[in-house]
Amino acid sequence: MATQEDVMVASNERFCGVRRYGPVVAAGLSAWLLAINGWAQSVLVPAPKPPPSLAGEPGPVETGSAADGADTGGASLAGLGLSLVQNPFQWGPLRLRPHPTYSVTYGDGLQSQPGQAHKSVIQTLGLGTGIDWGRVWRLDYTPTLMFYSDKHFKDSVDHAVNLVGGTSYEDWNFGFSQGVSFSSDPNVQTAQQTDRQSYSTSLSAGYQMDGKNSLQLGAAQGLNFTSGAGLQNSQTWSGNAGLNHQWEPNLGTGVNVSCSYATTDATSGAGGGSDSLSEQLNGQLTWRVLRRINLSLSGGLEIMQFLNSSQSSLITPVMSASLAYQPFEVTTFFLSANRSVTPSLYLNQVSKGTSVSAGVSQRLLGKLMANVSTGFSTTGYQASRAGTVSGRKDDNSFFSAGLSTGFLKRGSASLSYSASRNASNNAGFGYNSTQIGLLLSYAY
Repeated sequence: MATQEDVMVASNERFCGVRRYGPVVAAGLSAWLLAINGWAQSVLVPAPKPPPSLAGEPGPVETGSAADGADTGGASLAGLGLSLVQNPFQWGPLRLRPHPTYSVTYGDGLQSQPGQAHKSVIQTLGLGTGIDWGRVWRLDYTPTLMFYSDKHFKDSVDHAVNLVGGTSYEDWNFGFSQGVSFSSDPNVQTAQQTDRQSYSTSLSAGYQMDGKNSLQLGAAQGLNFTSGAGLQNSQTWSGNAGLNHQWEPNLGTGVNVSCSYATTDATSGAGGGSDSLSEQLNGQLTWRVLRRINLSLSGGLEIMQFLNSSQSSLITPVMSASLAYQPFEVTTFFLSANRSVTPSLYLNQVSKGTSVSAGVSQRLLGKLMANVSTGFSTTGYQASRAGTVSGRKDDNSFFSAGLSTGFLKRGSASLSYSASRNASNNAGFGYNSTQIGLLLSYAY
Protein backbone atom coordinates (compact mmCIF):
# COMPACT_ATOMS: atom_id res chain seq x y z
CA MET A 1 0.00 0.00 0.00
CA ALA A 2 1.39 3.35 -0.96
CA THR A 3 2.67 5.63 1.79
CA GLN A 4 0.22 8.42 2.55
CA GLU A 5 1.33 11.91 1.58
CA ASP A 6 1.51 14.93 3.76
CA VAL A 7 -1.94 16.38 4.54
CA MET A 8 -1.30 19.72 2.88
CA VAL A 9 0.21 18.15 -0.23
CA ALA A 10 -2.75 15.80 -0.48
CA SER A 11 -5.10 18.77 -0.16
CA ASN A 12 -3.43 20.61 -3.01
CA GLU A 13 -3.50 17.49 -5.21
CA ARG A 14 -7.15 17.01 -4.34
CA PHE A 15 -7.95 20.51 -5.58
CA CYS A 16 -6.06 19.95 -8.82
CA GLY A 17 -7.49 16.46 -9.15
CA VAL A 18 -11.05 17.70 -8.94
CA ARG A 19 -10.42 20.18 -11.68
CA ARG A 20 -8.44 17.95 -14.03
CA TYR A 21 -9.16 14.30 -13.32
CA GLY A 22 -12.44 14.34 -11.44
CA PRO A 23 -14.67 14.03 -14.53
CA VAL A 24 -13.03 10.81 -15.66
CA VAL A 25 -13.48 9.19 -12.26
CA ALA A 26 -17.02 10.50 -11.86
CA ALA A 27 -18.03 9.28 -15.28
CA GLY A 28 -16.64 5.82 -14.62
CA LEU A 29 -18.39 5.54 -11.25
CA SER A 30 -21.67 6.76 -12.72
CA ALA A 31 -21.53 4.14 -15.46
CA TRP A 32 -20.79 1.41 -12.94
CA LEU A 33 -23.66 2.46 -10.68
CA LEU A 34 -26.06 2.55 -13.61
CA ALA A 35 -24.90 -0.84 -14.83
CA ILE A 36 -25.81 -2.48 -11.53
CA ASN A 37 -28.98 -0.45 -10.93
CA GLY A 38 -31.92 -2.81 -10.60
CA TRP A 39 -29.84 -5.96 -11.04
CA ALA A 40 -29.52 -8.60 -8.37
CA GLN A 41 -26.28 -9.85 -6.95
CA SER A 42 -24.66 -12.79 -8.71
CA VAL A 43 -24.30 -15.98 -6.68
CA LEU A 44 -20.76 -16.32 -8.04
CA VAL A 45 -18.40 -14.52 -5.69
CA PRO A 46 -15.49 -12.68 -7.37
CA ALA A 47 -11.97 -12.65 -5.98
CA PRO A 48 -11.59 -10.33 -2.97
CA LYS A 49 -10.96 -6.70 -3.86
CA PRO A 50 -8.70 -4.29 -1.97
CA PRO A 51 -10.32 -2.07 0.69
CA PRO A 52 -11.31 1.53 -0.01
CA SER A 53 -8.38 3.91 -0.35
CA LEU A 54 -7.57 5.71 2.84
CA ALA A 55 -7.15 8.90 0.86
CA GLY A 56 -10.67 8.46 -0.47
CA GLU A 57 -9.58 9.67 -3.91
CA PRO A 58 -7.34 8.69 -6.83
CA GLY A 59 -3.64 8.53 -6.05
CA PRO A 60 -0.95 10.82 -7.39
CA VAL A 61 -0.92 11.11 -11.16
CA GLU A 62 2.04 9.61 -12.98
CA THR A 63 3.04 12.15 -15.58
CA GLY A 64 4.98 9.76 -17.80
CA SER A 65 7.86 10.79 -20.01
CA ALA A 66 8.75 11.40 -23.61
CA ALA A 67 10.06 7.84 -23.78
CA ASP A 68 6.67 6.59 -22.67
CA GLY A 69 4.96 8.65 -25.34
CA ALA A 70 2.76 10.33 -22.76
CA ASP A 71 0.44 13.06 -23.90
CA THR A 72 0.64 15.69 -21.18
CA GLY A 73 -2.42 17.69 -22.19
CA GLY A 74 -5.97 17.46 -20.90
CA ALA A 75 -7.48 15.21 -18.25
CA SER A 76 -5.67 11.99 -17.49
CA LEU A 77 -6.59 8.31 -17.30
CA ALA A 78 -4.10 8.10 -14.46
CA GLY A 79 -6.93 9.50 -12.34
CA LEU A 80 -8.48 6.05 -12.67
CA GLY A 81 -5.38 4.45 -11.23
CA LEU A 82 -4.19 3.21 -14.65
CA SER A 83 -0.47 2.66 -14.86
CA LEU A 84 1.47 4.67 -17.42
CA VAL A 85 4.62 2.54 -17.34
CA GLN A 86 6.34 1.81 -20.63
CA ASN A 87 4.23 -0.42 -22.85
CA PRO A 88 5.57 -2.41 -25.83
CA PHE A 89 2.14 -2.13 -27.53
CA GLN A 90 2.36 1.59 -28.23
CA TRP A 91 2.26 3.66 -31.39
CA GLY A 92 2.47 7.37 -30.73
CA PRO A 93 -0.43 8.42 -28.48
CA LEU A 94 -2.16 5.04 -29.00
CA ARG A 95 -1.58 2.33 -26.38
CA LEU A 96 -2.87 -1.22 -26.46
CA ARG A 97 -3.27 -2.77 -22.99
CA PRO A 98 -4.09 -6.50 -23.00
CA HIS A 99 -5.25 -7.89 -19.65
CA PRO A 100 -6.04 -11.63 -19.92
CA THR A 101 -7.38 -13.51 -16.88
CA TYR A 102 -8.07 -17.14 -16.02
CA SER A 103 -9.94 -18.45 -13.00
CA VAL A 104 -11.18 -21.79 -11.75
CA THR A 105 -13.76 -22.03 -8.96
CA TYR A 106 -15.46 -24.91 -7.21
CA GLY A 107 -18.82 -24.04 -5.71
CA ASP A 108 -21.86 -25.71 -4.20
CA GLY A 109 -25.34 -24.36 -3.56
CA LEU A 110 -25.58 -22.93 -7.10
CA GLN A 111 -29.22 -22.77 -8.16
CA SER A 112 -30.37 -23.75 -11.65
CA GLN A 113 -34.04 -23.32 -10.63
CA PRO A 114 -35.72 -22.24 -7.38
CA GLY A 115 -35.12 -25.04 -4.88
CA GLN A 116 -32.62 -26.89 -7.09
CA ALA A 117 -29.00 -26.47 -5.94
CA HIS A 118 -25.97 -28.05 -7.59
CA LYS A 119 -22.21 -28.31 -7.37
CA SER A 120 -20.01 -27.20 -10.24
CA VAL A 121 -16.47 -26.40 -11.28
CA ILE A 122 -16.54 -23.08 -13.11
CA GLN A 123 -13.71 -22.03 -15.42
CA THR A 124 -13.54 -18.52 -16.83
CA LEU A 125 -11.21 -17.10 -19.45
CA GLY A 126 -11.18 -13.33 -19.92
CA LEU A 127 -9.53 -11.87 -23.01
CA GLY A 128 -9.71 -8.20 -22.21
CA THR A 129 -7.98 -5.46 -24.16
CA GLY A 130 -7.88 -1.75 -23.40
CA ILE A 131 -7.02 1.01 -25.84
CA ASP A 132 -5.77 4.37 -24.54
CA TRP A 133 -5.76 7.43 -26.77
CA GLY A 134 -3.27 9.79 -25.19
CA ARG A 135 -4.11 10.33 -21.55
CA VAL A 136 -7.74 11.30 -22.02
CA TRP A 137 -9.68 8.34 -23.46
CA ARG A 138 -9.84 4.64 -22.75
CA LEU A 139 -11.85 2.02 -24.60
CA ASP A 140 -11.93 -1.45 -23.06
CA TYR A 141 -13.50 -4.65 -24.33
CA THR A 142 -13.52 -7.89 -22.34
CA PRO A 143 -15.16 -11.09 -23.55
CA THR A 144 -15.30 -13.73 -20.79
CA LEU A 145 -15.84 -17.39 -21.58
CA MET A 146 -17.51 -19.38 -18.78
CA PHE A 147 -17.56 -23.19 -18.60
CA TYR A 148 -19.58 -25.21 -16.06
CA SER A 149 -18.90 -28.87 -15.24
CA ASP A 150 -22.53 -29.35 -14.17
CA LYS A 151 -24.83 -29.57 -17.17
CA HIS A 152 -27.71 -27.91 -15.33
CA PHE A 153 -25.93 -24.68 -16.29
CA LYS A 154 -25.19 -23.53 -19.80
CA ASP A 155 -21.73 -22.38 -20.87
CA SER A 156 -21.75 -18.73 -21.85
CA VAL A 157 -19.73 -15.83 -23.21
CA ASP A 158 -20.11 -12.57 -21.27
CA HIS A 159 -19.19 -9.26 -22.89
CA ALA A 160 -18.24 -5.92 -21.32
CA VAL A 161 -17.42 -2.74 -23.26
CA ASN A 162 -16.54 0.55 -21.57
CA LEU A 163 -15.52 3.93 -22.95
CA VAL A 164 -14.38 6.56 -20.44
CA GLY A 165 -12.94 10.00 -21.06
CA GLY A 166 -12.78 13.57 -19.88
CA THR A 167 -11.29 16.99 -20.44
CA SER A 168 -11.10 20.39 -18.79
CA TYR A 169 -11.37 24.03 -19.77
CA GLU A 170 -10.33 26.78 -17.39
CA ASP A 171 -12.32 26.16 -14.18
CA TRP A 172 -14.63 23.61 -15.82
CA ASN A 173 -14.16 19.87 -16.24
CA PHE A 174 -16.23 17.46 -18.30
CA GLY A 175 -16.60 13.70 -18.32
CA PHE A 176 -18.26 11.06 -20.44
CA SER A 177 -18.81 7.34 -19.97
CA GLN A 178 -20.52 4.64 -21.99
CA GLY A 179 -20.84 1.03 -20.84
CA VAL A 180 -22.39 -2.09 -22.35
CA SER A 181 -22.53 -5.53 -20.74
CA PHE A 182 -24.02 -8.93 -21.55
CA SER A 183 -23.96 -11.63 -18.87
CA SER A 184 -25.48 -14.97 -17.93
CA ASP A 185 -24.82 -15.96 -14.30
CA PRO A 186 -26.64 -17.74 -11.46
CA ASN A 187 -28.61 -14.98 -9.74
CA VAL A 188 -29.84 -14.41 -6.18
CA GLN A 189 -33.12 -12.73 -7.14
CA THR A 190 -34.24 -15.25 -9.73
CA ALA A 191 -32.58 -18.33 -8.16
CA GLN A 192 -31.38 -19.44 -11.60
CA GLN A 193 -28.96 -18.59 -14.37
CA THR A 194 -30.29 -15.36 -15.88
CA ASP A 195 -29.42 -13.59 -19.13
CA ARG A 196 -29.03 -9.83 -18.72
CA GLN A 197 -28.07 -6.85 -20.84
CA SER A 198 -27.29 -3.35 -19.64
CA TYR A 199 -26.42 -0.08 -21.39
CA SER A 200 -25.30 2.93 -19.41
CA THR A 201 -24.40 6.46 -20.44
CA SER A 202 -23.34 9.33 -18.21
CA LEU A 203 -22.26 12.93 -18.62
CA SER A 204 -20.71 15.04 -15.90
CA ALA A 205 -19.56 18.63 -15.51
CA GLY A 206 -17.84 20.35 -12.63
CA TYR A 207 -17.07 23.98 -11.94
CA GLN A 208 -14.51 25.12 -9.36
CA MET A 209 -16.11 28.33 -8.11
CA ASP A 210 -13.22 29.24 -5.81
CA GLY A 211 -10.76 27.51 -3.49
CA LYS A 212 -13.54 26.19 -1.24
CA ASN A 213 -16.71 25.83 -3.31
CA SER A 214 -17.45 23.67 -6.35
CA LEU A 215 -20.49 22.77 -8.42
CA GLN A 216 -21.17 19.30 -9.84
CA LEU A 217 -23.73 18.50 -12.56
CA GLY A 218 -24.62 15.16 -14.09
CA ALA A 219 -27.02 13.33 -16.37
CA ALA A 220 -27.33 9.58 -16.92
CA GLN A 221 -29.26 6.92 -18.75
CA GLY A 222 -29.51 3.25 -17.81
CA LEU A 223 -31.21 0.58 -19.95
CA ASN A 224 -31.53 -2.89 -18.43
CA PHE A 225 -32.97 -5.93 -20.18
CA THR A 226 -33.43 -9.52 -19.09
CA SER A 227 -35.27 -12.64 -20.18
CA GLY A 228 -37.57 -14.99 -18.31
CA ALA A 229 -41.19 -15.39 -17.33
CA GLY A 230 -42.48 -12.86 -14.82
CA LEU A 231 -39.44 -10.58 -15.15
CA GLN A 232 -39.20 -6.99 -16.34
CA ASN A 233 -37.00 -4.65 -18.31
CA SER A 234 -36.25 -1.19 -16.95
CA GLN A 235 -35.11 2.12 -18.42
CA THR A 236 -33.99 5.02 -16.24
CA TRP A 237 -33.09 8.64 -17.01
CA SER A 238 -31.71 10.89 -14.27
CA GLY A 239 -30.11 14.23 -13.56
CA ASN A 240 -28.38 15.65 -10.51
CA ALA A 241 -26.83 18.85 -9.20
CA GLY A 242 -24.58 19.22 -6.18
CA LEU A 243 -22.80 22.00 -4.29
CA ASN A 244 -19.67 21.17 -2.26
CA HIS A 245 -17.81 23.23 0.31
CA GLN A 246 -14.30 22.49 1.64
CA TRP A 247 -14.19 23.84 5.18
CA GLU A 248 -10.56 22.89 5.71
CA PRO A 249 -8.09 20.55 3.98
CA ASN A 250 -9.51 17.47 5.70
CA LEU A 251 -13.19 18.35 6.02
CA GLY A 252 -15.74 18.80 3.25
CA THR A 253 -19.53 18.88 3.05
CA GLY A 254 -22.05 19.01 0.25
CA VAL A 255 -25.68 18.80 -0.75
CA ASN A 256 -26.99 17.00 -3.81
CA VAL A 257 -30.42 17.00 -5.48
CA SER A 258 -31.38 14.42 -8.09
CA CYS A 259 -34.44 13.44 -10.08
CA SER A 260 -35.05 10.32 -12.13
CA TYR A 261 -37.73 8.87 -14.33
CA ALA A 262 -38.02 5.10 -14.74
CA THR A 263 -40.23 2.94 -16.90
CA THR A 264 -40.58 -0.84 -16.80
CA ASP A 265 -42.27 -3.42 -19.00
CA ALA A 266 -42.66 -7.18 -19.11
CA THR A 267 -39.86 -9.13 -20.81
CA SER A 268 -42.48 -10.81 -22.99
CA GLY A 269 -43.33 -7.43 -24.54
CA ALA A 270 -46.94 -7.72 -23.38
CA GLY A 271 -46.72 -4.48 -21.39
CA GLY A 272 -48.08 -4.33 -17.87
CA GLY A 273 -45.12 -2.43 -16.42
CA SER A 274 -45.11 0.67 -14.28
CA ASP A 275 -43.62 4.17 -14.56
CA SER A 276 -42.17 6.10 -11.64
CA LEU A 277 -40.74 9.50 -10.83
CA SER A 278 -38.21 9.80 -8.01
CA GLU A 279 -36.74 12.79 -6.21
CA GLN A 280 -33.82 12.50 -3.84
CA LEU A 281 -32.12 14.98 -1.51
CA ASN A 282 -28.76 14.04 0.02
CA GLY A 283 -26.32 15.60 2.42
CA GLN A 284 -22.66 14.56 2.22
CA LEU A 285 -19.66 14.63 4.53
CA THR A 286 -16.02 13.67 3.95
CA TRP A 287 -13.60 13.82 6.85
CA ARG A 288 -10.00 12.71 7.10
CA VAL A 289 -8.93 12.32 10.72
CA LEU A 290 -5.28 12.29 11.80
CA ARG A 291 -4.19 11.01 8.37
CA ARG A 292 -5.23 7.46 9.38
CA ILE A 293 -9.02 7.57 9.33
CA ASN A 294 -11.09 8.47 6.31
CA LEU A 295 -14.85 8.85 6.75
CA SER A 296 -17.41 9.41 4.00
CA LEU A 297 -21.13 9.79 4.70
CA SER A 298 -24.14 10.46 2.51
CA GLY A 299 -27.74 10.40 3.64
CA GLY A 300 -31.13 11.70 2.68
CA LEU A 301 -34.63 10.89 1.56
CA GLU A 302 -36.02 9.46 -1.65
CA ILE A 303 -39.64 9.87 -2.74
CA MET A 304 -40.80 7.49 -5.47
CA GLN A 305 -44.18 8.20 -7.13
CA PHE A 306 -45.84 5.56 -9.31
CA LEU A 307 -47.34 7.40 -12.28
CA ASN A 308 -49.62 4.85 -13.95
CA SER A 309 -50.73 3.08 -10.81
CA SER A 310 -52.90 3.77 -7.79
CA GLN A 311 -50.10 2.44 -5.58
CA SER A 312 -49.11 4.85 -2.82
CA SER A 313 -45.84 6.76 -3.10
CA LEU A 314 -42.80 5.12 -1.53
CA ILE A 315 -40.83 7.30 0.89
CA THR A 316 -37.51 5.78 1.88
CA PRO A 317 -34.49 7.01 3.86
CA VAL A 318 -31.37 6.34 1.77
CA MET A 319 -27.73 6.41 2.80
CA SER A 320 -24.20 5.28 2.10
CA ALA A 321 -21.21 5.29 4.41
CA SER A 322 -17.60 4.15 4.32
CA LEU A 323 -14.88 4.19 6.93
CA ALA A 324 -11.22 3.26 6.40
CA TYR A 325 -8.74 3.08 9.26
CA GLN A 326 -5.03 2.52 8.64
CA PRO A 327 -3.21 2.04 11.96
CA PHE A 328 -0.07 0.90 10.11
CA GLU A 329 1.18 1.24 6.56
CA VAL A 330 0.55 -2.47 5.90
CA THR A 331 -2.85 -2.73 7.62
CA THR A 332 -6.23 -1.25 6.72
CA PHE A 333 -9.61 -1.85 8.34
CA PHE A 334 -12.73 -0.86 6.44
CA LEU A 335 -16.45 -0.62 7.11
CA SER A 336 -19.26 0.26 4.69
CA ALA A 337 -23.05 0.52 4.72
CA ASN A 338 -25.68 1.28 2.09
CA ARG A 339 -29.45 1.64 1.76
CA SER A 340 -31.16 2.16 -1.61
CA VAL A 341 -34.29 1.55 -3.68
CA THR A 342 -34.07 0.09 -7.22
CA PRO A 343 -36.37 -1.59 -9.75
CA SER A 344 -36.56 -5.33 -9.14
CA LEU A 345 -36.01 -7.95 -11.80
CA TYR A 346 -39.61 -9.02 -11.16
CA LEU A 347 -42.49 -7.35 -12.97
CA ASN A 348 -44.13 -4.42 -11.14
CA GLN A 349 -41.88 -4.66 -8.10
CA VAL A 350 -39.13 -2.54 -6.55
CA SER A 351 -36.52 -3.74 -4.08
CA LYS A 352 -35.37 -1.93 -0.95
CA GLY A 353 -31.93 -3.09 0.13
CA THR A 354 -29.77 -2.45 3.17
CA SER A 355 -26.24 -3.82 3.46
CA VAL A 356 -23.35 -3.65 5.93
CA SER A 357 -19.86 -5.06 5.41
CA ALA A 358 -16.52 -4.92 7.20
CA GLY A 359 -13.06 -6.31 6.69
CA VAL A 360 -9.32 -5.98 6.96
CA SER A 361 -6.50 -5.91 4.44
CA GLN A 362 -3.00 -6.92 5.57
CA ARG A 363 0.26 -7.01 3.66
CA LEU A 364 2.42 -10.00 4.63
CA LEU A 365 6.15 -10.50 4.11
CA GLY A 366 6.22 -7.53 1.75
CA LYS A 367 4.81 -9.55 -1.18
CA LEU A 368 1.49 -11.05 -0.10
CA MET A 369 -1.82 -9.26 0.43
CA ALA A 370 -4.42 -10.90 2.65
CA ASN A 371 -8.08 -9.77 2.72
CA VAL A 372 -10.84 -10.90 5.04
CA SER A 373 -14.37 -9.51 4.91
CA THR A 374 -17.85 -10.28 6.16
CA GLY A 375 -21.23 -8.69 5.75
CA PHE A 376 -24.99 -8.85 5.88
CA SER A 377 -27.74 -7.54 3.64
CA THR A 378 -31.51 -7.58 3.66
CA THR A 379 -33.69 -7.03 0.61
CA GLY A 380 -37.43 -6.47 0.65
CA TYR A 381 -39.70 -6.46 -2.39
CA GLN A 382 -42.67 -4.10 -2.70
CA ALA A 383 -45.34 -3.85 -5.36
CA SER A 384 -45.16 -0.84 -7.70
CA ARG A 385 -48.59 -1.52 -9.19
CA ALA A 386 -51.90 -2.29 -7.50
CA GLY A 387 -52.85 -5.97 -7.67
CA THR A 388 -49.26 -7.25 -7.76
CA VAL A 389 -48.51 -9.88 -5.11
CA SER A 390 -45.30 -9.07 -3.26
CA GLY A 391 -43.88 -9.33 0.26
CA ARG A 392 -40.74 -11.40 -0.40
CA LYS A 393 -37.81 -10.74 1.92
CA ASP A 394 -34.26 -12.09 1.66
CA ASP A 395 -31.55 -11.99 4.35
CA ASN A 396 -28.08 -12.65 2.99
CA SER A 397 -24.82 -13.08 4.91
CA PHE A 398 -21.32 -13.80 3.63
CA PHE A 399 -17.73 -14.37 4.66
CA SER A 400 -14.77 -14.21 2.30
CA ALA A 401 -11.00 -14.50 2.58
CA GLY A 402 -8.30 -14.13 -0.03
CA LEU A 403 -4.55 -14.15 -0.50
CA SER A 404 -2.89 -12.51 -3.51
CA THR A 405 0.58 -11.78 -4.82
CA GLY A 406 2.28 -10.43 -7.92
CA PHE A 407 4.67 -12.15 -10.30
CA LEU A 408 6.70 -11.21 -13.39
CA LYS A 409 6.05 -7.50 -12.67
CA ARG A 410 2.68 -7.46 -14.47
CA GLY A 411 1.08 -10.68 -13.27
CA SER A 412 -0.99 -11.44 -10.20
CA ALA A 413 -2.36 -14.57 -8.59
CA SER A 414 -4.98 -14.93 -5.86
CA LEU A 415 -6.67 -17.66 -3.87
CA SER A 416 -10.14 -17.03 -2.48
CA TYR A 417 -12.65 -18.70 -0.17
CA SER A 418 -16.22 -17.59 0.39
CA ALA A 419 -19.27 -18.83 2.22
CA SER A 420 -22.70 -17.25 1.79
CA ARG A 421 -26.23 -17.93 2.97
CA ASN A 422 -29.50 -16.54 1.67
CA ALA A 423 -32.60 -16.97 3.82
CA SER A 424 -35.87 -16.12 2.07
CA ASN A 425 -39.50 -16.22 3.15
CA ASN A 426 -40.30 -17.52 -0.36
CA ALA A 427 -39.73 -21.24 -0.71
CA GLY A 428 -36.99 -22.18 -3.17
CA PHE A 429 -35.03 -18.92 -3.01
CA GLY A 430 -32.85 -19.73 -0.01
CA TYR A 431 -29.44 -21.33 -0.41
CA ASN A 432 -26.10 -22.06 1.27
CA SER A 433 -23.03 -21.80 -0.93
CA THR A 434 -19.30 -22.35 -0.41
CA GLN A 435 -16.79 -21.45 -3.11
CA ILE A 436 -13.03 -21.87 -3.46
CA GLY A 437 -11.21 -20.24 -6.35
CA LEU A 438 -7.91 -19.45 -8.04
CA LEU A 439 -7.45 -16.37 -10.25
CA LEU A 440 -4.49 -15.61 -12.53
CA SER A 441 -4.15 -12.32 -14.41
CA TYR A 442 -1.60 -10.42 -16.45
CA ALA A 443 -2.06 -6.81 -17.43
CA TYR A 444 -0.24 -4.01 -19.28
